[in-house]
Amino acid sequence: MKKFGLMLLAMFVLVAVAAFVPGPSTAPVAVSYDAPPAQATAVPPAQTPGGRLALVKNRGKVICGVNDALPGFSALDKTSGQFAGFDADYCRAIAAAVLGDATKVEFRPLNTGQRGPALQTGEIDVLIRNTTWTSSRDTAWGLFAPTTFFDGQGMMIAKKVGAKKLADLKGATICVQSGTTTELNLTDQMRAAGVDFKPVVFAQVTARVAPHRVCETG
Repeated sequence: MKKFGLMLLAMFVLVAVAAFVPGPSTAPVAVSYDAPPAQATAVPPAQTPGGRLALVKNRGKVICGVNDALPGFSALDKTSGQFAGFDADYCRAIAAAVLGDATKVEFRPLNTGQRGPALQTGEIDVLIRNTTWTSSRDTAWGLFAPTTFFDGQGMMIAKKVGAKKLADLKGATICVQSGTTTELNLTDQMRAAGVDFKPVVFAQVTARVAPHRVCETG
């Protein structure tokens, strides 16, 4: 059943795998979250005989950039020692489609700041993690494959605060992850609403949610 599931998922990644196919391209591929930009221009990739597809086949494995601490999408299961989640399975599906073996994947954990450089330098073949597709990233990082997940952005607030709208968060301390579109959106929306707030920025998502690092509003 698990093998059948991976084969089924592989059907949905054919478009992403096709991004490997244009022979002269060596550009790695990013699979994005959120909506794509209205307009985007990719950086011309370097020219190498056989391209990224040939490189992956010769190597015998797909190097897949992932988040290692996002349960449900990609997280390292300490019990099994294996990556689990939708993104991890997407990596396996690409390996199954390209190499005929879903196990031929090397998972490369990347934080928000490492994502772009890993793609630009070719350290990874494909990036499959929470990464919003923006025009600037499409220009700087190169080729984006289809969006795999659409989401939005909101605030999680203790009930005792009683906030119902952004204006109610005036003077609040708000936690956000650095180097993300979330950080930019927060700043833009609060500025537009005329609300002053104190941002507390963390490099890792786990730092935001850890019990000993809870941010208090007010």
